Amino acid sequence: MTYEPNWGKFSKKEMNWQDARKWCEAQGGRLPTLGELLIACENKTKGFKPSFYWSATAYNATYAWYVNFSAGVPSTYNKNDAYAVRCVKKSE
Repeated sequence: MTYEPNWGKFSKKEMNWQDARKWCEAQGGRLPTLGELLIACENKTKGFKPSFYWSATAYNATYAWYVNFSAGVPSTYNKNDAYAVRCVKKSE
């Protein structure tokens, strides 16, 4: 088993990348990195639905990385699109 962060809250609604970052910060956390999401997908971490989840990892000014938990693959998409969000709790 590979290291996983301390997973925090899920958003009840999908949101764009900027809103996802702000929402996680308001919850006292952060968006997970692409690597953290890939590990969660590989480990079949409980609580993740078969959805697309935003990562904190930007590809460029317009696109960011997400992970498709149905297929287990990462890709990039426009930051204005709405995807699922699960935060990582910040270390104390």
